Amino acid sequence: NAYASKDQAPFDVRHFSYHDEKNIVQQLALAPKIGVRFVQDIPVEKQEEFFAKFAFTTQTKDSKDSSRVFLEFSHETKSDNLFKMLAEVTDSEIAEATPVFFVNNIEAVVEGVMIRPKIMLTPDDIERRIKKFGEFTLGIGTLKQDEWIFPVSNVKSPLNLFTLINLIHTDDWVARAYPDFRYLHDPIV
Repeated sequence: NAYASKDQAPFDVRHFSYHDEKNIVQQLALAPKIGVRFVQDIPVEKQEEFFAKFAFTTQTKDSKDSSRVFLEFSHETKSDNLFKMLAEVTDSEIAEATPVFFVNNIEAVVEGVMIRPKIMLTPDDIERRIKKFGEFTLGIGTLKQDEWIFPVSNVKSPLNLFTLINLIHTDDWVARAYPDFRYLHDPIV
């Protein structure tokens, strides 16, 4: 799980911020929805039993990741309650939780990190440079214009995905590092 591990501090709204193009800290707004992915094969009955603990209004499969299910809650659901549910899923050891955010008024999840280096670097060079920040798994990097996009998983305490992204952003060789958002819906045009 890129967001939290069992031995990590509880979820906190301060964890969900990043630096925008002008280097201003942007706080992300939570959507009343969480993503759940089981870390092992579990019979459907056991999955339903697990989900029954949460007072969700809608359950949907992720259209781009069949191993993830989204649980949507009432719009009146407070952030503290979402944090508790995220922590409960994570602490279960059978599933991992993914918060859903509103980005440009569209629901999105964070899949990894986008890094714009100030100098030419290979993906291996970048991985060597950022491994000093802690323990995590970096997926295969993809170059898009002048930025590298890396999926990130298995972030170990005391890091979480946003702490890692913000630490990368402050390094001397980095022009910018920010979350790789994946929108759950197409924008309305």
